[in-house]
Amino acid sequence: MSLSTEIQETITLQLNREHKKILDRAAAKHCMTLTEYLLKLVLDAARDAIPDPEPDALVLSDRGREKLQLNLQAPPQGDRPLSSGTAPREKDENWLL
Repeated sequence: MSLSTEIQETITLQLNREHKKILDRAAAKHCMTLTEYLLKLVLDAARDAIPDPEPDALVLSDRGREKLQLNLQAPPQGDRPLSSGTAPREKDENWLL
């Protein structure tokens, strides 16, 4: 893992000498600088903490799939057509209430 030659942000970490020695040894074991090692660890942990985006496909149970297919073939009838909700209305002073 190589760092970009242009540093865009800086994070300062304060720790005791013993902790730094441990981290230095671990980084050296992986043939990385301390910065590279910490960045890899922190980014991996951050990516694991963020949930994956929602899938593009909807997964239905057999029962759900059957209900969807039935509703697509014969949509349920409402009291009034959907277009009635888009009909122009007279101005009402209390429309927000």
